[in-house]
Amino acid sequence: MSKYISIFFLILVLIFCPINYNLSNLAVFYNGTFYVYTYQYFENSFSNITKNGKSNIIECETKNAQKLLKLLDKTKITGMSFCFEGNQNDLNKIMENTKLCVKYSEKVENIQFYYGFSPLFDDYTLYNNEKINIQIAYKDNNISVGVPLILGSI
Repeated sequence: MSKYISIFFLILVLIFCPINYNLSNLAVFYNGTFYVYTYQYFENSFSNITKNGKSNIIECETKNAQKLLKLLDKTKITGMSFCFEGNQNDLNKIMENTKLCVKYSEKVENIQFYYGFSPLFDDYTLYNNEKINIQIAYKDNNISVGVPLILGSI
């Protein structure tokens, strides 16, 4: 029941507050891990940081995703993703709630990938000459969602 209330709240947010929408708005409704890929070095008590060459990967629980993003310089973020245990219904809800238009899908080594465009996200990358701003991977009840692409492992 609480999952339906969360989804209803997300739909209201999407309808009435489309400005400043980012992946954390979706991630907070799932119990998993949220990642920010950034050139900013930032430490706090609720996240972990990993140096990745010239950039950093900041990791926290999805429930802290919005809190983390409020503390970061948005101009230094190169991408975001989150992972959680979920089923086909969760996958469908993510696609529906992000208004995802799937441009491509492929299956590689038992992982189903979806590449698409959502009007909710401003940034995008080109993939086969198509604007892509969200990638979703689904394998064995594990779902990873990345904007504009999944930059970490799935």
